[in-house]
Amino acid sequence: MKKFDNQRQSQNQRYHPLRRENDKDSVDLIPVTEEQYQVLMRDINRTRKREQRAGRCFCPKKYFFKCDGACDICQYHRNDTVSLESPISDDDESLTLADTLVSDTDIAAELEEEERRKAANLAISHLSDRDQKIVRLFMDGLSERDISQWVDCSQKTVNNRKKAIFAELLDKLVDWF
Repeated sequence: MKKFDNQRQSQNQRYHPLRRENDKDSVDLIPVTEEQYQVLMRDINRTRKREQRAGRCFCPKKYFFKCDGACDICQYHRNDTVSLESPISDDDESLTLADTLVSDTDIAAELEEEERRKAANLAISHLSDRDQKIVRLFMDGLSERDISQWVDCSQKTVNNRKKAIFAELLDKLVDWF
């Protein structure tokens, strides 16, 4: 009868895997109580399932007893995540991914400039066709003489229209300039 009790007790005994310091692929099984086992295994199983769903854990079922939830050092774990602090190449240890992501440009200034361009283009689109053509040719760097040939009017008319157009645009875009 005593032998039977020992067998039942050994069947009910629970163990927790503890990784060895010198060999990360080997574990020592430490006896724990049923309550401790349930708490520990809940966290380990949750971690393992999350990693399996993400496609990073390839641990065979027969080795689940070795799983301690430390996926970063597990031989069956594919670590394809990239740290922003890890070096980009072996040649230059000082260059990290975070260094390449940092931009010298001011994002707010770029966004403001883009909005300024949109507002200017909208204001120009409300001008007459001839005035729009004068503005576009002036923005392309043409002289008043060349513009006058393109719009078929005198140079003085182009000069007067240009002054009137820019006064109107400045009035519409007063918040931007």
